[in-house]
Amino acid sequence: MEIVQVCPRYYPYMGGVEKHVREISSKLVEKGFRIKIFATDPYIKSKYTEENIDGILVKKFKSYAFQDTIYFSYPLLRALKKTRADIVHAHGYRALPMLEAALAKDTNKAKFIVTTHLGFSKMGKWLYKIYNPIFGKLILTKAEKIIIVSPVELEELPILKSFKEKLAIIPIGIKIPQIDMKQKLIKKNKLTLIYVGRIEKRKGIGLLVELMKKLDPGKFQLIIVGSGPYRNKLIQKIRENKLDNLSYKGKISDKELQKLLFNSELFISLSEYESHSVALTEAMSYGVVPIVTDVGGNKHIIDSSSGFLVRYPVNVDEIAKTLNLLSNQREIIRLKALKARKTVAEKYGIHKIVEQISTIYENAVINR
Repeated sequence: MEIVQVCPRYYPYMGGVEKHVREISSKLVEKGFRIKIFATDPYIKSKYTEENIDGILVKKFKSYAFQDTIYFSYPLLRALKKTRADIVHAHGYRALPMLEAALAKDTNKAKFIVTTHLGFSKMGKWLYKIYNPIFGKLILTKAEKIIIVSPVELEELPILKSFKEKLAIIPIGIKIPQIDMKQKLIKKNKLTLIYVGRIEKRKGIGLLVELMKKLDPGKFQLIIVGSGPYRNKLIQKIRENKLDNLSYKGKISDKELQKLLFNSELFISLSEYESHSVALTEAMSYGVVPIVTDVGGNKHIIDSSSGFLVRYPVNVDEIAKTLNLLSNQREIIRLKALKARKTVAEKYGIHKIVEQISTIYENAVINR
């Protein structure tokens, strides 16, 4: 069975959608599926490029990009119309490649599957009031199956409720690392907090700086990992406040991130919205206890036994108070770390997720 995965961007650009597509694709190949990746790239000069990544053919098509969110590519649309794949699986409702895949369906005759990946959009909600009833309805009508990554997406996109018979909730899967939890949980003098994600204002990066100003550098350190438009502002704030207990690492390799997660006790994110945070579940898989806002899908991932949900809008003083208590109650961290890792292993292991996706593919082809 041949599957074309369609996503806005692809490796080495690695947002949450792109990482998900790469992970499931490599596992699907192991199960015997023939996979191709169709993505866009606003920086290439030719109509498209081809390369082999993880043993998979990846075609990137020249596109026009708006705010690094919306990608329109006419070469991609033409390629989708010509494909003879059994299934076209498009990812990212709020990026135009999914719409292009829907428009190509009547020509290529492939079964059309979508995974919405709603998350946060830089586009104003007013624009989606136009997009949803016209283009969104077209996408969802043409889809054989609609995969949402969290129940919260039903609230975020009410039009989904009109397509309940097509819906499947399949969260984003992650690899569960093999780590020595006894070694990890050895008590250290300082508690290490880590944030991994986009460096932008709506992710609460400024709040993290304010938080570290209130914490004793001898007891706490924060490591921030990622890139984004708030990067220069973050560096400026660190310098202005002379925060020796806050380290900005920027974009790092997977191996470096794995090492940082293993050596961190607490994952912190004060974001204004999350649909399904891969950074959160990956941190939990390393036994890193989450402290996250009670927004979007976060409350579907953790509870009081595996982490801390912080009410949004955030009260930085309250978080500082909680952290100071935790520095003297390490047993709480140990118990939550074990529970966090167990929760993720049971619910979000990549093999379990790929089994569910492959079943959807097989059923779609049977009904072809």
